[in-house]
Amino acid sequence: MSDLAPLFDHLRNHVPLTEADEALLRERVGIRRYRKGQFVTQHGDVCRHESFVLQGCLQQFFTDADGNDHVVMFATEGWWIADLESFLNGTPARFFRLIIQRAYIASQRRVVENVSMPAKERYQAFAERYPLLIQRLPQYRIASYLGMSREFLSKVRKQLLEDL
Repeated sequence: MSDLAPLFDHLRNHVPLTEADEALLRERVGIRRYRKGQFVTQHGDVCRHESFVLQGCLQQFFTDADGNDHVVMFATEGWWIADLESFLNGTPARFFRLIIQRAYIASQRRVVENVSMPAKERYQAFAERYPLLIQRLPQYRIASYLGMSREFLSKVRKQLLEDL
């Protein structure tokens, strides 16, 4: 299971990891591969795992009563993702407490930016914070994450190009 090396490296950046810890993780951690468009957790299921992204990009979203998708979070290589509300029905371990704290801080930052910054500044902040996501994700998903329509995001991007 050398595929877990990136996970172990990531964990070591945050907490001490003994050989016994690694052995325990090797017993309990599984690698899953998903097809494009496949769901990690279906609507109505309980999220029982945190997911560490080894390769690719995952997104967390919810669908409102009108059928519109709203992106909550993206996760690329080396990032964690889970439906925290569902997952936290259990008690988080020492490492996941750190991850949850960081996720909460990022979530608060996003809320503050979405209510206090104009759309142009929100897009610029996202682009500066996540330059690789700008290249990897479809614009309609970025627009959803930023709380705007894809048409409006297109206008914002056009305006930014004109400002150059």
